[in-house]
Amino acid sequence: MSKFSSGLGSNTGAVIAGGATMVLLALGAYLAFGRGDVTSEGIAVSVPDDASASQGAQSATTDVQETVAQEPAVQAPSFDELRREPDGTTIIAGRAAPLSEVKILLDDEEVATVKADASGGFAAIAMLPPAAAAQVVSLSSRNAQTDFASVDEIILAPSTKAAVSPPVQAEQAEVPIQQATPEQGEAAQSEVEQSNIETANLAVTQPQEPTSVAVLKSDADGVSLLNAPKPQAMTSVALDTIGYSELGDVQLTGRAQSNTSMVRIYLDSKPVISLPIATDGRWRGDLPDVDEGVYTLRVDEIDAQGAVSSRVETPFKRESVTALAQAAAASDDGPVKSITVQTGSTLWAIARERYGDGTLYVRVFEANTGSIRDPDLIYPGQVFDLPN
Repeated sequence: MSKFSSGLGSNTGAVIAGGATMVLLALGAYLAFGRGDVTSEGIAVSVPDDASASQGAQSATTDVQETVAQEPAVQAPSFDELRREPDGTTIIAGRAAPLSEVKILLDDEEVATVKADASGGFAAIAMLPPAAAAQVVSLSSRNAQTDFASVDEIILAPSTKAAVSPPVQAEQAEVPIQQATPEQGEAAQSEVEQSNIETANLAVTQPQEPTSVAVLKSDADGVSLLNAPKPQAMTSVALDTIGYSELGDVQLTGRAQSNTSMVRIYLDSKPVISLPIATDGRWRGDLPDVDEGVYTLRVDEIDAQGAVSSRVETPFKRESVTALAQAAAASDDGPVKSITVQTGSTLWAIARERYGDGTLYVRVFEANTGSIRDPDLIYPGQVFDLPN
């Protein structure tokens, strides 16, 4: 074989290289122009030059990429909105893979099924009865014999306000004591017993204040409040949730009025961070390295001219990690636990392992008139935005 190769001499490399080049160019022409140029004797017609072959290969690659891009990507189901009535009637809307079957799950139990339309949108009505403990709503879809679970989930967090009514004692006027006969005494005793029974029944059937349910959405960005008034109906900036992780990061969410450019966060009158407003009027942000202790948390709403248009203020107690862990361990409510580490404030311990965040402790902030502050007041440390 070596003699044969040496006999060919230096022309062998040229012949082999030329043959390889022809095969590559012909293959490029085959891929670029289809099978029409193929005959039983091989590849016929003229072979395009290197530039034409390169352009043809690039065109074929582009066509393949466009074909792949046009194929619908598999989409896990997700929530767009959840509206719940006091009786438990709930409207759920979201997106999934087009024409896939979507299951609505309440604490991992199926409560409704709906089919997504050709664009992937779906809407369903389900009955989610009120419960004393938190409930978790999730989604599951089936497409091409494969099940996909939703990444985000909805938490129905009840907040029962006890209706405490102090006993009303009627003023008793002094009346003369009269001597009663035995028959009158028995009749009077019977009337007293009947009165006591009626009073007991009245106390048992006394209506309680209705339970309000906070609808929280837990996704990769954090936990936010869904069932909140629209920004158009607001008269002041809103602080919806105050949360903090096991690592000490404080996470805030809220809403702003339509003419707001940003919100500025203060802790004990010290500016911490300015947060932008999303297109839907919501804002969120993290305050890192907040040690345990009691703070005054303030949110200033800044309008387009740089002036404070409204502000809200509230005391905020950052609990110790040890106290939170002990309170969460004492509760057996599943992935969402209701814990109380300070009187009058309920925290929701929400498992966030799927996002790599451990446990997030969330307090739903209930605004009142005392938390709304005068926007014209100037506070120590307040930052002013000078007009351009």
